[in-house]
Amino acid sequence: MITSAQSAPILQPYLQSRQLSGMIGGLIDGAAYDRLTGRTDGAARRAWDSYQFGLILVILLIILGGLFQSLARLLPRRKPRKEVKA
Repeated sequence: MITSAQSAPILQPYLQSRQLSGMIGGLIDGAAYDRLTGRTDGAARRAWDSYQFGLILVILLIILGGLFQSLARLLPRRKPRKEVKA
């Protein structure tokens, strides 16, 4: 059975009672299965690569946001001009 990492603990008793002959639970088990079968470009690998790319992108956005905020604090702010009423 192939299942998500969240439901693997719930299905563990079925595996122990031999109602299931095998179980792959989550991305880590999927990657281990790909390694056992000799696949280097399996679905688990593609999902893991996408996950890592997303994390790197989020980290870069946080760093860029921090740099932008730091630069914005260093630059002097313009005071709004008061309009002269005639």
